[in-house]
Amino acid sequence: MPDYVNDEAVNNLCHRYAILDEFIKTISTGSPPFAMGREYRYSNSGYLYLGKIIEVVSGKSYHDYLRDSFFIPLNMNNTFVIEKGVTAGNVTAYTRRESAPDTYLEPALEQKWLVDRSWISAAGAIASTLTDISRWQIALHSGKVISNHNYHLMTTQTKLNNGEFIHYGLGLNVYPISNKLTYKHDGMVPGFFHGWCIFMMMI
Repeated sequence: MPDYVNDEAVNNLCHRYAILDEFIKTISTGSPPFAMGREYRYSNSGYLYLGKIIEVVSGKSYHDYLRDSFFIPLNMNNTFVIEKGVTAGNVTAYTRRESAPDTYLEPALEQKWLVDRSWISAAGAIASTLTDISRWQIALHSGKVISNHNYHLMTTQTKLNNGEFIHYGLGLNVYPISNKLTYKHDGMVPGFFHGWCIFMMMI
């Protein structure tokens, strides 16, 4: 499905608060860029639909489901979904100034960086700490989060219709580094960039 990050309609609306249903309605007007299985292209939109599926199946908001099912049981006490804007105590976001790339500024000083976090939602609006991220990784890769079957799907390279394998499972990049199996992912929202890599021989 098309990635909403490049959608002009979304870019015109993302500076104000929106509930997930409104967001999905906005991004559901586009057509798939290619037939299923023909090629691979990362799309943030897919994660928004998954967030909505979680809400429908669980009967809870995306935020409440993650909190009750994962964050609290795994003692991730400093991890939460940012549902709206920026609150006191949040880390300030910065980006490069296009006219002077060696300097930095707060995204709030440029209109295009004023993105309400409700428009990121299940595609990446989670705030956490290094300690909590470590707890998550250890729990995920030791069988405490999902079933063995789903973990296998998550960590197995996907095959396209033409037989070519891509370095992506169901939610994780799967790469060999120095002949060692690794899982990784990265991403960004306006003002922030995050990336991690797990060397499985260290788990």
